[in-house]
Amino acid sequence: MNNNLNKIKKCILESKLTMVDQEEFLELLSKAKDDDLEDIVALFESDPEYILIMHNVYRAKRAVLKRRDKKAWADILLSEYQSLKEIEKE
Repeated sequence: MNNNLNKIKKCILESKLTMVDQEEFLELLSKAKDDDLEDIVALFESDPEYILIMHNVYRAKRAVLKRRDKKAWADILLSEYQSLKEIEKE
């Protein structure tokens, strides 16, 4: 397991996610390259609440993809974009 993924795993295991959600989220993030996880590590270490936020966005996207609801997909992306803009301001 790569270094950043190990750091993320530690954060996620200490989070409020259920064990099943932790495993699911780690499986998803394990598909990324180590360098691509650096910003996520910084975000999760700075505020563990972002773990729940990112997991909830992931679950919402997955549900919308199953329904093939283009409007709901656009709404999620807009909300996510607005949230990222707020994080940048911090």
